[in-house]
Amino acid sequence: MSARIALRPLTAADRDAFVAAARASRHLHRPWVTAPCDAAAFDRHLARFDGRQDHGFVVVQASTGALAGAISLTHVVHGALCSGYLGYYAFAGFERQGLMAAGLAALARHAFRSLGLHRLEANIQPGNAASIALVRRCGFEREGCSPGYLKIGGRWRDHERWALRRPSGAGGRLPRGAAARAVTPAPAPLIRDARPDDALCLGVLGLQVFLDTYAGAGIRPTVAREVLGTFATETMAAQLRDPDTRFLVAEQDGHLVGFAQVTLGAVHDLAPPGPAAELLRLYVQEPFTGAGLGTRLLRAAEAVAAARGARVLWLTPWVHNRRALAFYAARGYADHGQTWYRFEGEAHQNRLLARRLQRPADGGSGGPGGAG
Repeated sequence: MSARIALRPLTAADRDAFVAAARASRHLHRPWVTAPCDAAAFDRHLARFDGRQDHGFVVVQASTGALAGAISLTHVVHGALCSGYLGYYAFAGFERQGLMAAGLAALARHAFRSLGLHRLEANIQPGNAASIALVRRCGFEREGCSPGYLKIGGRWRDHERWALRRPSGAGGRLPRGAAARAVTPAPAPLIRDARPDDALCLGVLGLQVFLDTYAGAGIRPTVAREVLGTFATETMAAQLRDPDTRFLVAEQDGHLVGFAQVTLGAVHDLAPPGPAAELLRLYVQEPFTGAGLGTRLLRAAEAVAAARGARVLWLTPWVHNRRALAFYAARGYADHGQTWYRFEGEAHQNRLLARRLQRPADGGSGGPGGAG
């Protein structure tokens, strides 16, 4: 039988379809869950997923490409516990068709085989009969009840604990479910120091992400001149030669898909006191967003700044870039006030965000090789 669904990571490109599906599903989800029903809520939701401890997925109907549901795998820990927690919901029009059972089965295979987990736990309110029937169908077993486990709708609600453990032995079978295809994530992009011959690709990648982010209303001459000057190959080459500038690039199969640019020793009146560095840019190509790459680049940039003596890393995202503001807030960056980005007589409002860094010897952020 051909696959009925695909399970893939949630990305920023899903925003419009996800929000529309969530709005249309309010009657289905109430009172059990509240899905992100506007762009800002979606951006906050997406920012939670770092691709390491917290993972977000969508269940896609293979025949149409439509979003059939969402699954989250959060609070993943390894070591002695080696487990994670599940959250999930179908979207209206796709319930009771076996698609979420297929999605959960695909997720379990990914969790057990790719992530090496031993146990998955789903906590479900006792009155949510459809959700309980779903996990039972997927092989989960009821372990007990947790009184007042979660606060939902202003009240602490009891939840039943349902768990699925990895089958023991080489012949152990993974959960049954409707025919499903779990999209095996490609190897994570390599994060490395930039080389002089990266200048051309860095400039084009920067231009692409800048226009995607800031030119949603189209291109006018001032923006065109600003972008062409900022991301010219000669400009990027000069910055690569600057001893106070560090570039970290993300490379996938010989293609640059993201980069972080750090200016060492940069100061700003709004930044917290202490030796500082500026995260001038953190750009990720749209198809690679939402899978933890931005977090990996950020942590790598923090490690580079800390290793060069910085105790504060600051940046100035655009006030209307809600996705970026949610991303950095979720990773410990505090808002220190308003600043401006100016070119050709135009002024665009930004926010200054900053985070204090640990000294490398104190167990600071991991380097470029860390998983994200």
